[in-house]
Amino acid sequence: MELAISAFEPIRQRFSEVMDEKTFLKEASFAVQLLSKNSYLASSTQKSVLESVLNVAQIGITLNPALKLAYLVPRRVGSDVVCCLEPSYQGLCKLTTDTGSVKNIYAEIVYSNDKFDRILGTENRIVHIPKNSDRGEAIGVYAVAHLFDGRT
Repeated sequence: MELAISAFEPIRQRFSEVMDEKTFLKEASFAVQLLSKNSYLASSTQKSVLESVLNVAQIGITLNPALKLAYLVPRRVGSDVVCCLEPSYQGLCKLTTDTGSVKNIYAEIVYSNDKFDRILGTENRIVHIPKNSDRGEAIGVYAVAHLFDGRT
């Protein structure tokens, strides 16, 4: 794939209709940076790269590497390499909060020396008290989402 913003001309109008011209230029620039740093990704079909960058606008996320919300990931499909837009966990959290599906969401790592209890029954809850030092090895992870109706 040509490594210049002009390579994204076929999706420029549609992208700009969904977002705006300024955002198109930024996201195309991020895509060019990502493609130029990864020769395997750059070997992806042009159609898949264009679709992936257009999906950035359609789902309302960014390829900005500093924000780490989404990535362009190469995948082998048959004899072709295709580019796929992959939101990170931070990107998925942003999408759920931006759409109003979730009020707040967070994840925590549990270490072997932490106090951790999962209480089941009529009151399902998690008690996690991280140890201040020497937390040990990571043994698990959990995520909590707070919904707008007060449910967790």
